[in-house]
Amino acid sequence: NFVKFISEHIDGKMYAVICREQGGRGRVFGKVKAPSADMQLRLVVRGSRVTGQWRVKETHPWLDSGSCEFDVPGDRCFGLFTQNGPKDQVRWVRFDSFVITDLKK
Repeated sequence: NFVKFISEHIDGKMYAVICREQGGRGRVFGKVKAPSADMQLRLVVRGSRVTGQWRVKETHPWLDSGSCEFDVPGDRCFGLFTQNGPKDQVRWVRFDSFVITDLKK
């Protein structure tokens, strides 16, 4: 059971996509076209609601990609990963400024 928020390259276009897999079933809750592959992503968790937000520059406001309920028993776990791409194309990703914070502080 997990929520994932990814920047995804599909047919030459970039998207910010939020999905949830629960009980072995996956569902997309938001898919927004983004102007650049170089973007910041964040997950905002309030109670059982998880919202994916993105922006291109630090001076830009955060934009919602979508949100979903994620009410599962036990501790919440978060991960950071990349997904595959075309076999004949070399693609690199870089993570920086990775932070986990309590926004209430």
